[in-house]
Amino acid sequence: MEEGDFVISVLSFFRREPSNEYIEALEDGQLCGFHYDDLMYLYKTHLEFNIVGRIFTQEYFCLSEERLMSMRKRKAEQRYQDLLDKNPGLLNRVPLKDLASYLGLTPETLSRMRASQR
Repeated sequence: MEEGDFVISVLSFFRREPSNEYIEALEDGQLCGFHYDDLMYLYKTHLEFNIVGRIFTQEYFCLSEERLMSMRKRKAEQRYQDLLDKNPGLLNRVPLKDLASYLGLTPETLSRMRASQR
């Protein structure tokens, strides 16, 4: 995710049940919460929010599918290179263990990959 992106546990929010995972901010930032009932009220009373919601949902699911396909079809080195290409600044801002988790790797594997590219 990048600055300014919405982050959500889709299953937890829309099914209104506890999440199986957690979302952690790694840096200070602004957080805005939105309750399910408030969103449903906006959808019901302001039709234009249905359009905005659809656009956000489409984008979120496209990003989710891209990430899923990357995890399933791309080798670890390719996932790491994608991260370098798209967000090179993260390497200086995010702890190795968190980058490794995001890439579906152990910290040791990511460390070896980084060392071999130097």
